Amino acid sequence: RLRGAAVVNPVESIGLYPLPFQLLLAGLIAPAAEELLFRRLLLRRLRPFGPRAVFCPRRFSALPCGNTVFAGPARRPAGPPLVLPIPREKEDTNMELHFNAAVLEALLKNRSYKELRDALAELNEVDIAEFLETLPPEEAVLAFRTLPKGPAAEVFAELEPETQQHIVTAATDAELAAILEDLFVDDAVDFLEDMPASVVKRILKNATPETRGLINQFLHYPPDSAGSIMTAEFTDLHPDMTVGEALSHIRRTGEDRETVYTCYVVGPRRRLLGVVTVRSLLLAKDELLVRDLMEPDVISVPTTADQEEAVRLLGRYNFLSLPVVDGEGRLVGIVTVDDAVDVLEQEATEDFEKMAAMTPSERPYLKTGVFELAKHRILWLLVLMISGMLTGGILGHYEAAFAALPMLVTFIPMLTDTGGNAGSQSTSTIIRGMAVGDIEPHDL
Repeated sequence: RLRGAAVVNPVESIGLYPLPFQLLLAGLIAPAAEELLFRRLLLRRLRPFGPRAVFCPRRFSALPCGNTVFAGPARRPAGPPLVLPIPREKEDTNMELHFNAAVLEALLKNRSYKELRDALAELNEVDIAEFLETLPPEEAVLAFRTLPKGPAAEVFAELEPETQQHIVTAATDAELAAILEDLFVDDAVDFLEDMPASVVKRILKNATPETRGLINQFLHYPPDSAGSIMTAEFTDLHPDMTVGEALSHIRRTGEDRETVYTCYVVGPRRRLLGVVTVRSLLLAKDELLVRDLMEPDVISVPTTADQEEAVRLLGRYNFLSLPVVDGEGRLVGIVTVDDAVDVLEQEATEDFEKMAAMTPSERPYLKTGVFELAKHRILWLLVLMISGMLTGGILGHYEAAFAALPMLVTFIPMLTDTGGNAGSQSTSTIIRGMAVGDIEPHDL
């Protein structure tokens, strides 16, 4: 602040330096200053909800009542609703609501672990992960250890990599082995890809040989390929099975499978022969053979196909899962719709960042440093600054015309703004068309 009244704009002070230094300082200061200002405004907007307010969009249904809100996850088991205080000035039936974790934190600080375990059992696994993310690392590890073995693995898969690393560091070898065995292979691979080499070595050391082999196989697939997002926990049937035998097989193995709604028929050497749904099996007679019910024309993708192509096929044919085959047509995994949703969110974020002339980043916004964000923006900012200098040179060429008819200067902002707006519209339209497959390279 200048004399306690005016705010000094660092960009305005650049005019004191020669032109080369002006360009360099503007490129470095402008994005960093903008990020700092935006974060202050963002935190000021979120302050009424308190330091422990957790935002859970699309996962909570809520009904305001007086100064409290009765909220619960959409798929929460039966039980009493959570009564959560919200700021009086924020009461609105149409807004996305938050839940306050003060009660759970109090149970944790009072070492009431049994009550905390019972309270967490009432929440969805995603909501438990959201609660753990609000705690300091030591308390998050302590709260995680109160969870039963089964839900613990599901909660672990929903945590951010930083929290996962804290839990892994604090866990014993036995606890680590239990978590790893209960994770689906695709979740374990996603988790290991974000861990340091020392942590990965310790995790694989505590895994069973079968799990270690599957993880190593998945880690060899190219990044952003169908093989890197698939899971190996699928339900497979043999064509010579009867319907009764197939249903018995599903009951016996279905608990460890990521999905049982679609079953894949495999022949010798695990070659993919067809697909059959559980609906077809339930409606058929027990003595019929699976080969008589299966659909032989199976839509699949190779392991090296781009993950966007797999997601596009899932959306085009409204599948719940998509088989992934190797070069010899052998079934090696499936891509499920929950993985497709994650890919869609990732690719949409990348497209938006590209449309805004930014280098894509894989880290969350509030967990990325200001200068790292500025580094992602500076390249394109410098390119735009150079193009602005070219525009200035062109205008300088017509200096005599401006001196003779000063009214021409009034049209410059309109022309430059219209050109920028038209460019932004064209860029957004083209990039989005490429993202959804409406525009292909051969269309150019």
